[in-house]
Amino acid sequence: MDGGERLQESPRKDAKSPVPSSRSHSRANSEAFATPSPPPHTPHSHTPQSSQGSHLLPSSPLTPVELTPTRSTVTVPPNSPRIGDRFPRSTVPSGHESFFSRAPHKFEDLVLSDGEGIPTPDFLSACRAVVPFFDALSSTAFAPVKADINGNIEKLSKRYQSNPEKFSTLQSMIVHELETNTHEARNSATDALLWLKRAMEFVQDFMAEVAGGEHSLDIAAGKAYTQCLRRYHNWIVRGMFSMAVRAVPYHKDFLVLLGSDGTADGNAAVTVHMADFARSLGEINSIINLFYQSHELDIPPVI
Repeated sequence: MDGGERLQESPRKDAKSPVPSSRSHSRANSEAFATPSPPPHTPHSHTPQSSQGSHLLPSSPLTPVELTPTRSTVTVPPNSPRIGDRFPRSTVPSGHESFFSRAPHKFEDLVLSDGEGIPTPDFLSACRAVVPFFDALSSTAFAPVKADINGNIEKLSKRYQSNPEKFSTLQSMIVHELETNTHEARNSATDALLWLKRAMEFVQDFMAEVAGGEHSLDIAAGKAYTQCLRRYHNWIVRGMFSMAVRAVPYHKDFLVLLGSDGTADGNAAVTVHMADFARSLGEINSIINLFYQSHELDIPPVI
């Protein structure tokens, strides 16, 4: 089993069912298919580890950082070709960079073609730039997740390289497979993008939870996993994820790993950058979701 298939345990059902609306537009519809959340637990009841694997001493309760970023008053077009131009920019403390601001490729920089076409090479580059994010959670515990993401990126990259002009957008690759009836074939671009999209939804939801004020990373990861991935996995993969969550660091150490200098301003900068990153990624996920749902390609399994 290659890296791109390691976490892909539950095949899609052939039977058609009502197509839910996009996650970014209605979380309620998605939650209707979700399995019950795991029972509540006390944050940090385990012994967290940093991404290097060293034990961290329990920290004192963190003082919440007041995040009231200044928003631009300039009106932005909701359907601008450039993803980042669809949202007002946040103002963060000057002089602070982070994993997100230093990323070599960003979802906010994607420029869509007519019909919300997502440029294939730019999208894949932005996804590659996300992979090191899991090292801040635990490079060892989340190694299977990284392998799964990289495997699906590689499948899509190979398909794109076979005909860059024809497959310039993600949608064009999927339409081609639908027209040639190869969308359900092993290692199809349709399946690779489906699983890559689900992984990016997990990243989006996890970042949104943390940026929204959840300081217990295990709780944030558990919520995101239940919302985005759990229903597609068997009990073995669910157990693997449960173990991985036990290795996540404390919130303050996590922010430092993402570029904060440990000060209130540094923490605020990383958190706002994370929120902006999640917002841009969410816009891309929404476009892919709507496209897949319009072709009935992402039907949640019956639980």
